[in-house]
Amino acid sequence: MKTWIKWAGLTAAMTLAVAMGMAGRAPGPPDSIVYEEDVPYKEVDGETLRMDYARPKDGDGPFPVVVFIHGGGWRGGDRSMFRDALFSVAQQGCAAVTVQYRFAPRHAFPAQLDDARDAVRYVRERAREWKIDPDRVAAFGGSAGGHLVLLLATTADEGEAGKPSAAIKAAVSIAGPVDLTKRFPDGSRHMVEDLLGRDRKADRQAQEAASPLFHLDAGDAPALLVHGTKDDLVPYEQATAFKEACEKAGVEVELFTIPGGNHGGGGDDPGDWDRAVVKSIAFLRERLALPPLPGVE
Repeated sequence: MKTWIKWAGLTAAMTLAVAMGMAGRAPGPPDSIVYEEDVPYKEVDGETLRMDYARPKDGDGPFPVVVFIHGGGWRGGDRSMFRDALFSVAQQGCAAVTVQYRFAPRHAFPAQLDDARDAVRYVRERAREWKIDPDRVAAFGGSAGGHLVLLLATTADEGEAGKPSAAIKAAVSIAGPVDLTKRFPDGSRHMVEDLLGRDRKADRQAQEAASPLFHLDAGDAPALLVHGTKDDLVPYEQATAFKEACEKAGVEVELFTIPGGNHGGGGDDPGDWDRAVVKSIAFLRERLALPPLPGVE
């Protein structure tokens, strides 16, 4: 199991931090990978948005790619928080990027989704140069990043005629909110309001537009949800409601429950988070047509 966890650069001590996009800067890249840092992918509102990219040094690919989206309440965090995961994925036969996006409250929704979509498009545009398979793109995010990953999975190319595709093959969401029409706990309600914009915080149409649950349709990308039953920021019921809605819509979905788990940590069994990581990466490898690692189901 420990070997498998390292596929995503995750250990028991850092599962929470990396999944939520809160880990510190990793050391320099290993010699076995190609790494590009601070690649500009978009100019918007006077900002240059950037991503970091890595892939195996050996082989011509084309490699599948995982897009990592960090958390931080849509108001903070940094793409470098997934750097360790980026390096580890690139050592195991897959490319990876970790992306920057605009923050609330300065930028209200849908700025964050627009950026995530454009990041996926940019990856596809660089496919030949970066030795990436444009047909095998998946996404992994925690908390606010999990929300954006599920929006990528459910919105695909809604309202984006004439642009390159931003669709993904699979999504893993760690404690991502899915229904912003619901009342959130005191610790996270202001984050949702900032995302929507204070003048739209009670606007039902705006809430639904920012909610993956209301975009579900047959043919959406498969999703794996990892959620703790005692999450005090994003209630567990968000995950169960999304699972039920996926099943009704005919969308492939799995829910990995962490009994007693809070917002990306804790739990009755400390090993549950390690098992969630194992499940998450196995889920992505299968849907990206990568062979399973020996001894891992």
